[in-house]
Amino acid sequence: MPKKTERRKWVREIIAETELGIIHGPAAKKKPSAREDRNGVPIYVGVHNRSPGGLLIDAPGVLRKGSKLNLTLFDSIRNKWATCETRVAWSRKAGDKECLAGLQFLPGKGDEHGLRLADLSKNTVVNDVDFLLDTALLKSIPRHAVWSLLNCLTVKNLPAGDRLMTQGEKGDSLYIIQHGSCIVKVEKEGVFHQIASLGKGDVVGEMAVLTGEPRYAEVFAESDMKLWQLGKDTFNSVSAEHPELREFLTELVTRRLESATHVADRTIGKYLIKLKLGHGAWSIVFQGIHQTLQMTVAIKMLKHQMAMDRDFQGRFKKEAEMIAQLHHRNIIQVYDIEELYKTVFIIMEYLEGEGLEDLLARVGRLSPGETVSILAQVCSGLAYAHAKGIVHQDIKPANILILPDGQVKILDFGLACTVGCESIDLEGTLFYMSPEQLEGEPVDIRTDVYSLGITAYEMITGQRPYPEKDLAALMDMHIEKDIPDPAKLVPDLPDALRTFITKACSRKPGARYQSMTDAADALKEMLHDRDTATHEKKMMTTLFFFYDDEHRGTMTRLLEEFSNKAGEAGIAVKAAEFKDVY
Repeated sequence: MPKKTERRKWVREIIAETELGIIHGPAAKKKPSAREDRNGVPIYVGVHNRSPGGLLIDAPGVLRKGSKLNLTLFDSIRNKWATCETRVAWSRKAGDKECLAGLQFLPGKGDEHGLRLADLSKNTVVNDVDFLLDTALLKSIPRHAVWSLLNCLTVKNLPAGDRLMTQGEKGDSLYIIQHGSCIVKVEKEGVFHQIASLGKGDVVGEMAVLTGEPRYAEVFAESDMKLWQLGKDTFNSVSAEHPELREFLTELVTRRLESATHVADRTIGKYLIKLKLGHGAWSIVFQGIHQTLQMTVAIKMLKHQMAMDRDFQGRFKKEAEMIAQLHHRNIIQVYDIEELYKTVFIIMEYLEGEGLEDLLARVGRLSPGETVSILAQVCSGLAYAHAKGIVHQDIKPANILILPDGQVKILDFGLACTVGCESIDLEGTLFYMSPEQLEGEPVDIRTDVYSLGITAYEMITGQRPYPEKDLAALMDMHIEKDIPDPAKLVPDLPDALRTFITKACSRKPGARYQSMTDAADALKEMLHDRDTATHEKKMMTTLFFFYDDEHRGTMTRLLEEFSNKAGEAGIAVKAAEFKDVY
């Protein structure tokens, strides 16, 4: 064995990125674990540098000085695995968990670094490592951390048909699938729904190690499987040093929430996701429940690819913060904001109704009376938002919900901004965008007036005003051409409603209604005689109140409040007072 003074003179090749080495045999460590004694599990090490005489490695434990070790090493220069025979020259602890060791090459065939290329294509351990190194899970952490994670994995074989996980049970590990496939099923109200089929390279059981929640699904082996198991405690330990591992699993959970047709009950702060309702361009909406109050809520989740964009995530949170300030019967109410799984969840009131877009698709177009009633309520909500300094920026039928009792709710303030902000990203929907939005100019409340005018045109005619096959031409028309006269498509269109639409859709902001209050006032005049204009028959409900003279003031206030709310819904209230009733 060369003397220490000779070894110090060797020129060491510093490896830019820690390479992976595999030590075979449980005798390598001073105190091998019972698992290694029983199964002969290989030890994974990190190789830091090489010299003509040996290597410097990181190991999971102190190695026995003088012991001979067979080392399999990935030779990054030749892009192949190589083997060498070594002896432990020295070994000592280098931290709470890791140890440094110097390995000496033993005499024999090899290159200047003592390495021998070998055909390891049929070596099970090497094949397993090649597979694991290529998985997204291990790629999510730095290369120098891979060897420590590999030491934490244990292999599990599962015959076809066997159960891997039971919904509701406590989970203590996740699995990486190397061979075979499994079926993932969710039980909802006694019915099982298959939500996924996972195979080679996929991770299953990630929620248990991330949150400690019970298993959210049943998992069965579809064919014979070989899996690698990572325990929760080990995961927490490794991810504390390498948070990239936790980030990967967090993103995985978000993507699976996006793609699942049926979702298991999952906790989001104080809320429990129960059902997937739908999705839009950048968000997914679930039905959930407040676990303490047992109140049904809607949970809006920002999609993964949008959550990765910090600017967009900030805008999504801004939506929630903006709407949370708004308390109006015609604006959807936000209750809470939760940040989890590297994304944002907005908790809102749960509403059952029909979107205006769906209603138009179903019936074609609306009567003047129906149109005015809906427009009046939208104006009321927007006037309130504008008074708070908020411009919606994306008024369209898809963002207007009609409840069964006729009440209207404005949805999706995701593009909302403060008055005077510049619209430089063509935010909104092209079919309803104002000329100033398309030209990237500052927007104000008159931007919403224009979009509402285009929406009104579609409601009354059943179509949008400009041809839509060429989007570039569509944008030019919004900027350069007035909308067609809606009365040419609806000959019996009341003049007042025709005037409302054409004025709201004026290309120049100064020619439009200068506030939603002005627009609402124009609509209120139509509400009183809309039935005459459309030859609709009215219905009347009679309700009698009996009260003493001392309650007359209270009764007057109640009637005024009731009349105002009824008026917003397009309902006319007439009151008559009868004296000396016994």
